[in-house]
Amino acid sequence: MTSRSYDHVWDFSFRRKCSYEDLHQLSCIRLSGERDWIDDQDFPLPHNIIFGLSGTRLKDELERNPKASKMKDAQGRTALDWATARGQLDDMRILISHGSEVNSMDAAGRTTVLHAVDSHNMEALEILLEAGANPNPQMPGRLARSSPLTSASFGGLAAMVKLLLDYGAEVNTCNPEGRSPLTTAMLKHNHVVFKALADWNTNMATGHVQPPLLSEIAKHADVDTMSIVASSSLSQYLDVDDLTASREALCRREDYDTSLLDAFQSMLPNT
Repeated sequence: MTSRSYDHVWDFSFRRKCSYEDLHQLSCIRLSGERDWIDDQDFPLPHNIIFGLSGTRLKDELERNPKASKMKDAQGRTALDWATARGQLDDMRILISHGSEVNSMDAAGRTTVLHAVDSHNMEALEILLEAGANPNPQMPGRLARSSPLTSASFGGLAAMVKLLLDYGAEVNTCNPEGRSPLTTAMLKHNHVVFKALADWNTNMATGHVQPPLLSEIAKHADVDTMSIVASSSLSQYLDVDDLTASREALCRREDYDTSLLDAFQSMLPNT
């Protein structure tokens, strides 16, 4: 058991990413070692209130100590970050109304908006965006994090994707691996998400899509994804300069069959 595994299990449990059954099965990790994860986090009182580790009312503490809403733990997370990750909506509203920062970023590069996406809680994300949270955080160079939109695309969270787009999320922002939300949805075969992103891309009427899609489509897209491209104006912006190489890449795929080739041909402009 590594120290990293120990930290992950505790972190997941406090973010409510594990069921009670999962926690029981992982108790051998949580209760191992000489460290005390909770002590290591140096949680301020507002955090402990969020976790139910203190009987103090959150509103009372925030009114007693106006700086409490901005306090951070050892990981650089605010009480709002934790309330968001746990989907505690009433606590989120209280913290925001008392001046909690909606654009906080922790030591690992997770923003408050990203905590909302990770929670899969649509209402939590909506609360933050309505309060002015930025869906396009600027990541320090030392941190490798996907944008909230890419993360939502990876998870197949179509409603979150649409909400983020409505609030100005950049559709062409690439993650550290060079993948945009559109290519991420394609790789995961999330067709509803892919269509939402494709429609948004072409509705911007810029003709500028990053990264170039044709070769990625040839390597990874299924028939349904190609059909979405063919039926949208996104097909007009495919760069066919590398058409020969892309077609060859398609034919080398292990899952290649004539239906893939037909779908590929149908989405190309002027074919």
